[in-house]
Amino acid sequence: MPHNIHRNLNKLKHHSGIHASTAFVPKNTIKHQNKLKSFLINIYAFKFFSGCVFLYPVMSIMFIENGVSNIQVSILFAMWAFFVFIFQPFMGNFGDKYSRKKILLLGQFAKMLCFGIFILFPNFTGYLIGFIFWGIQWAIEASVCEAFVYDELLCLKSRNKYTEVSGKMLAFKDLGFLLSTTGSFIAVMMGYNFIIMLTIISMFLSIFFIHRINMIQPTSFLKTEKESILKNIKIGAQVIKKIKYCFLIMFILSCVGAIAELDDYIGLLGTEIGVPLTFIGGLFAIANIAETIGGLTAKFFTKLSIKFISIIIFIMGGLFALTAFSDVKTIWPILFFVYFFYAIIKISLTVKIQNAVPSSRRSMVLSLLDMLGELSIMIFYGIVTIGSVLDGYRLGYLFCGVAIMILSVIGILFIKEIKKLRNQPCCTIKN
Repeated sequence: MPHNIHRNLNKLKHHSGIHASTAFVPKNTIKHQNKLKSFLINIYAFKFFSGCVFLYPVMSIMFIENGVSNIQVSILFAMWAFFVFIFQPFMGNFGDKYSRKKILLLGQFAKMLCFGIFILFPNFTGYLIGFIFWGIQWAIEASVCEAFVYDELLCLKSRNKYTEVSGKMLAFKDLGFLLSTTGSFIAVMMGYNFIIMLTIISMFLSIFFIHRINMIQPTSFLKTEKESILKNIKIGAQVIKKIKYCFLIMFILSCVGAIAELDDYIGLLGTEIGVPLTFIGGLFAIANIAETIGGLTAKFFTKLSIKFISIIIFIMGGLFALTAFSDVKTIWPILFFVYFFYAIIKISLTVKIQNAVPSSRRSMVLSLLDMLGELSIMIFYGIVTIGSVLDGYRLGYLFCGVAIMILSVIGILFIKEIKKLRNQPCCTIKN
């Protein structure tokens, strides 16, 4: 009798469409999904508050109002890039040896210290010292954060989500920056120190959310504890050489990085064009809205060929050059398209590189690639400085735009013998 009841129940399940695969979800699957959801919520919140730098839109203006000259402003930004350049290999080495979560926490504390120095010493020397600590944080977030997220997703068996997650991280960071941009021009009436304090509070919140992440990847996942930094750099360089089309990708990333960091001068360019101070934040906002849209749609452009990307960079250089002839109305669409293309290209190339790099060398490889980007940024900062001294920031942007166009043409000529790689992986390790 019990056997018949059991058989009848099975028949009922069969006819009602209830099957084992749908009627029962393993506890391990639910636990895995919850861990992934928790990780994503915290990492997105971390990027959001890390991007809430209320000071950034008015930072260059604050420098000048506190007695820093135009040349000194360019020196500060160039030294900022230099500090990032110097710290990159060290942060990459630490990221492959120790807990990446703890290193990210250290970076946010360094950023808070930077803004504290800005309040205590509002002069050229104080800003320069502050940029040392911001350079440490920037170097950490540029390499360690991406490696941390990729390998967490790998351990959670969700590596295929990295493109989407990377795009959303950029989007949340830009949304945070957008909020801080709007807030900064409301809070500016309270003074620069008040804006800096808001920024410090945002950094504290970013620390809170990164601390809440329960790290999945074990420290033993990283296998470089006994290697010196020089050996780790050497091995990292060897890994980069094995990446297919590595030199072209490094070349493109250097151009893209320079384009991204030239937003440091948007405030000064806007005032020179005639944009009212209350609307300067809008220039940063339009750039961040474009990055947000680009980041959210980047997953649809992962198969772009290197040659096509070089053509897009040529167009971006042309748009940069056009800013020299723009006015209060035309500057907005130019900035939108430049930073929309930037987000797509940046994420597309980063994903291709991440898929090709072993976890034990991920932080170092990313740091070495970022070092190249910082080197190009310092060069472009110098170009802007020359233009600003000769005839203002419009001329500096014109010089940068022309330089980017020339570099992209060199890249296109260099790969003229390579067929379009639309249907081929762009970054695979050679056997």
